[in-house]
Amino acid sequence: MFLLNRQVFIPERKLDWPQVGRNLLLIAVWVWLFLPLVPYFYLVFSRQDFRTNQIVLAAILFLWGRRVYLSWQADDRFATLRPDGPVKWRPLPLALMVMCAVAYWVADRWLDINVLSGMLFALGSYGLVGLWLDYGRWRRGLLVALLVAGTLPINGILQTFVGYPLRLGTAVLVRDMLISFGVGSVGVDTILVLENGLTHIAAACSGVQSLWTGGMFLLVATWLEEKHLGLRWLGGAFVLVAGLVVSNFVRVFVLVVTGAVWGIPLLADVLHAPLGILGFGGACALALFLLRKVPQAPVVSFPAVSALPSWGQVGLIVLCGGLALTYESTVRAAELQPAPARTFGARWETEIDPLEDEILAWLEQDGASSADRHRFTYVRSDMKVERSGAMLFVVSDNQQAHHNPERCFIGSGLAVVLHETKFVAADFPISVLEMTTPSGEKRTAVYWYQSADQVTDDYATRIWADFSWPRQEWMLVTILFDESVAWEDGTIQEMAVDLRTLQ
Repeated sequence: MFLLNRQVFIPERKLDWPQVGRNLLLIAVWVWLFLPLVPYFYLVFSRQDFRTNQIVLAAILFLWGRRVYLSWQADDRFATLRPDGPVKWRPLPLALMVMCAVAYWVADRWLDINVLSGMLFALGSYGLVGLWLDYGRWRRGLLVALLVAGTLPINGILQTFVGYPLRLGTAVLVRDMLISFGVGSVGVDTILVLENGLTHIAAACSGVQSLWTGGMFLLVATWLEEKHLGLRWLGGAFVLVAGLVVSNFVRVFVLVVTGAVWGIPLLADVLHAPLGILGFGGACALALFLLRKVPQAPVVSFPAVSALPSWGQVGLIVLCGGLALTYESTVRAAELQPAPARTFGARWETEIDPLEDEILAWLEQDGASSADRHRFTYVRSDMKVERSGAMLFVVSDNQQAHHNPERCFIGSGLAVVLHETKFVAADFPISVLEMTTPSGEKRTAVYWYQSADQVTDDYATRIWADFSWPRQEWMLVTILFDESVAWEDGTIQEMAVDLRTLQ
């Protein structure tokens, strides 16, 4: 036969049907184990919110496909994967597959972080493919598997598990440096609020969020230039991360000095984006310079390996099948209960506004304990101002049932013009959103997360609270006004104080 001007002779032989059955069964139980991720993958690869991730994935797959095609053209051998190909004894792919399967089962049982589960599926699946694929080709494609896993929206994890402690540490370091310069009036909370307020203007320039972009840049450069993954490569990766962290510290320090110390917030707004771009570009340029000093990946010939015994493949099938059978997301095990009767006080007039069935089903799936929505009219204490709108309360001991409400507002057609953190009290921060409707009307919304002993408007703080044991119940409080309400009006503060007592 001829295929693309290449003559290939494939000897005919009968299929080993028992081996075909074992191969199909192993793949089937693997898919069964990760079947709960299908709605998440559909969400990521269909919604416009993740368009950047979709474009990056398409670009990686295009480059990978092109390189595979060119490599195949340059090779005189035509490698085929037969359906009855035996599973090979390859420690690295086997270990990657098993560790990802077990880690997925553990993580989904206690953490329930979709993007983490998705990355484990991508890497574990590549380990599964390595049980049949030529080992040399598998090793060369490992960077591609890391890149594909990295196309998932990992920014949320970075912002929560890396960004939160990093922002806190940066704020403390900036405060201490200002104290050493004789400026002691700027506290950590002020620095965090100033940084948060500015990063809503240009989130892509945040030093923390650029870790994902910088990491993807380094992996792509390593792959395209075929560099060796060794100690020198790790040194370049460390320089990239350190450069991004240091540039973020410099950015925050400059913003605090100009915005909080000198009292020129307009200058801080102007400097924010250029500082982020310069820091990111400088760190990537330095990392690329060091990467080009790294030697090329050597061409290694791997010795032939024996097939995994049939009982070994059966063991893998039993392991994956057992994990799938016992899979349970305990953090989503709560059953949605009727919302408690709420007492709002004399200045409130409220009526229940029932939630739609699909919203209730979504909240129950994510582990909410209760959820209720109310229409309200509120009269301020001086009896001069009356405000109206809607309130939503979502109670859960699982962060998965909570979210950043601005995404819902954007999804319903509202455009967020301004996002600020304001303090009702020193330990009572709330997010204030200024928005416009498609017709140009102005609306104000506020939200915060509250437990019995803490209030925060930072979703990362809310997620970190889930690592305490026993878990606390938190309530997400969201208020959408029918009009624009100025913070100086005082109504928002009064309402927030009244609602703080609800649980």
